[in-house]
Amino acid sequence: MCAFYLGSEHNPNRYTGNIDVAIVDFDGDQAGSFFLDAFRSTPPGNLTLHWRFKYPDDFGNNVNETRQAVDDGQVWAIVVLRPNITATINKSLLALINSTTLVTYPFFNTLPVLVIYDEGRNAFTQNIFVLPPIHAAIVTANNRYSKTLRTTIISNLYSTSFLNNNRTLQLQNTLRLQRLITNPFAVEYNNLHRALPYVGMLNLILFKLKLAL
Repeated sequence: MCAFYLGSEHNPNRYTGNIDVAIVDFDGDQAGSFFLDAFRSTPPGNLTLHWRFKYPDDFGNNVNETRQAVDDGQVWAIVVLRPNITATINKSLLALINSTTLVTYPFFNTLPVLVIYDEGRNAFTQNIFVLPPIHAAIVTANNRYSKTLRTTIISNLYSTSFLNNNRTLQLQNTLRLQRLITNPFAVEYNNLHRALPYVGMLNLILFKLKLAL
């Protein structure tokens, strides 16, 4: 069977009337609440795009199973918040506040948010209708959660400032946590199929057919 991915070469509006993007929270805690609320309050940009909120058990509680929904064409993209993000962030914040140990870096073995999409399905649709609204929602989530984390840190540091004797370690931890605080929902983008190779392959086939005629 030969499959042709036309990428951005062909994108009539009637083919983009129902663009679904799945949103899945595997964290189920404070970070997950900010993550979901950001998507609920962020317009999908184009009226043809719809957020589809799913549960982890829809994917066997396994992050690795989420890509199948994109592979099968059920959704144009899926945005996943990985498990234990809140617990990891809180552990780092506690180390900063107590300042008895140096905060472990990097904070996550894998980035908190995973975005899976297939540019080969239609590059124009992905880059114009799908990815920008996803990015906008994640920016909203980052801004809101970051503000809450900063408030928590300032409040706790003030209340423990007279009890903490290790100010040097506390300063080191503050510097280490700066990236986490400003970007708690760092993103990994997983493009299952790049569009250009498919378009290039199609053009090559057409060129060879032209020579054969």
